[in-house]
Amino acid sequence: MPKIKLTEADITDLKAERKSKGLIKQPPPKPQKDPEALAKAIELRFKLDQPRLIELIRKHRGLITHVARKLKIPCSTLQRYVKLRPNIEDALKEAREAMGDTAENKLFNLINQGDVRCILYYLSTVHRNRGYGLRPGDDPFGDSTRPVYVETVNVIAVPPGQFLPPKPKTVIDQ
Repeated sequence: MPKIKLTEADITDLKAERKSKGLIKQPPPKPQKDPEALAKAIELRFKLDQPRLIELIRKHRGLITHVARKLKIPCSTLQRYVKLRPNIEDALKEAREAMGDTAENKLFNLINQGDVRCILYYLSTVHRNRGYGLRPGDDPFGDSTRPVYVETVNVIAVPPGQFLPPKPKTVIDQ
């Protein structure tokens, strides 16, 4: 029997024809597990207690990897479990928000002390709509499809951790 060489297009056509005739069977869809049953199974397997988990999430400030390490659970399993339990998901969001508030507070304290790097960071992120850190003509909030370029400002002669010099005293201050 002679050998026939088929092209990729021929093979694709043959597969489509066999599929349409029902000669190629698709595997049956995987049954969807009940979310409540899955959550219960995770709780039983890893001996999870919701109040304790919420306490650990708050203690570790919403860092799931730290909580998973503490409980000796795979991180992906813990993330899946958190999505299945709305009260735990809410606790995670609250812990992350609290950590964000703490970080913002530290940033504002450094800005008040005159840390130039913190001032530049704040202006280039929060007040970029006022033109800080953008090239003239860039409009990140308009209908422009052009990419936004953020320019970096290098401050020379102000080493990390150094702050602006104090304001000179005026006659009124003395």
